[in-house]
Amino acid sequence: IFQSDLSGHYLGVNPEMARMLGYDSPQELLTSVTDISRQVYVDPKSGQALQLLMEEQGVVQNFECQVHRKDGSKIWISVTGRAVSKDGVLIGYEGTNVDITNRKVAEERVQFLAYYDALTGLPNRTLLQDRLAKALACARRQKHKIALLFLDLDRFKDINDSLGHSVGDLLLQEVAERLRKFTREQDTVARLSGDEFLITLTHVKDVSDAAVAAKRLMDAMTAGFVVQGHSLNVSSSIGISIFPDHGADGETLIKNADSAMYSAKNNGRNNFRFFIEDMNA
Repeated sequence: IFQSDLSGHYLGVNPEMARMLGYDSPQELLTSVTDISRQVYVDPKSGQALQLLMEEQGVVQNFECQVHRKDGSKIWISVTGRAVSKDGVLIGYEGTNVDITNRKVAEERVQFLAYYDALTGLPNRTLLQDRLAKALACARRQKHKIALLFLDLDRFKDINDSLGHSVGDLLLQEVAERLRKFTREQDTVARLSGDEFLITLTHVKDVSDAAVAAKRLMDAMTAGFVVQGHSLNVSSSIGISIFPDHGADGETLIKNADSAMYSAKNNGRNNFRFFIEDMNA
């Protein structure tokens, strides 16, 4: 519970309010905080917006914002407050704050899992399709090419079977990090499932650029990994499809890149293949 005046000072707080913000007592909070907007609110504009709403509406319920604790850490709170007037003149504000940090963290985690792979942190298929749709729309307007590289690790199942899935998972995390490192910032590296990754290269000037990128990624994979004391050497097979040559939409391009990847595997692994129509025969 809090009461504050118009100049940004707390007039009174209860022990729970002090504890929530990391102070030992209400008196310590009242003495330490001399400017609520600057010292408490992470974004001072949040405090200003809350005051304006209370003045305009009289009562505000469940206003969510971030605040600083005494130690500098941040928490989320939900504020229910009202403007206090005396003889028709506004004199301050009062209300209650509820710590909703755990709920906000859970919501952010759910949001993350909806669009990102939990193991590697890479975009998942849902986010990939969204980004690809936007990239394709841009490519159509600007008349440039997009390359999709469908990368699959060779004999990854052998690592899982011989060393266990925990080692396999750590290897996938290392692979994801290396793929990030060897791609441009504007490109998207996504994990589709298992040991399958898809790299979207935007603003491709020439088809040969996709071949150069594929070779760079293959070399990055063969550099070797050390996972829990195990020296692992893995190779990869890559299938490539090009917009607009091999498809006009994301689903078709992904399917054709997948077909090209299987062709690369069938031709000895550790190489790449461009999609050709014969692969769908």
